[in-house]
Amino acid sequence: MPEIIEDLTINDGNIPADGTIVEFDLKIPSKWKKILYINIVQLRPGAMDISFQVWEKSSIDETTRSNLIYNKIRRDIVMTASQGGTYGESMMGDPIPYRDRDAEDENRDRAVHCRLVNESGGTASDFEVQLVVADMGERV
Repeated sequence: MPEIIEDLTINDGNIPADGTIVEFDLKIPSKWKKILYINIVQLRPGAMDISFQVWEKSSIDETTRSNLIYNKIRRDIVMTASQGGTYGESMMGDPIPYRDRDAEDENRDRAVHCRLVNESGGTASDFEVQLVVADMGERV
């Protein structure tokens, strides 16, 4: 059965609209998942100009081109204040396979590694991020 993984305030405070990067993890119970849906809500009214990324490893250096293999999702999202600050995208027909490639710790914690960049054309705000994921063999 698909499940929602979420962080309702990824920064616990406003992220400056100056290209500030926030990395955060959404916990998953197993190493392999498929991503079915993305929902991002900007919590303060105003223009939204963000980049949202999902990585299979944490703390990736993007300047090393060979690391880009671990980038599963990259979306540049631009909305005017009147368009609202909610972005949603369904991938139900073509889900994105995801594998947490971080070394397993003693607690066997697994996560979807996310990065959000609040670009200079946006509004200083915090964000709510939800993903809907399912097990690899699960029919949806």
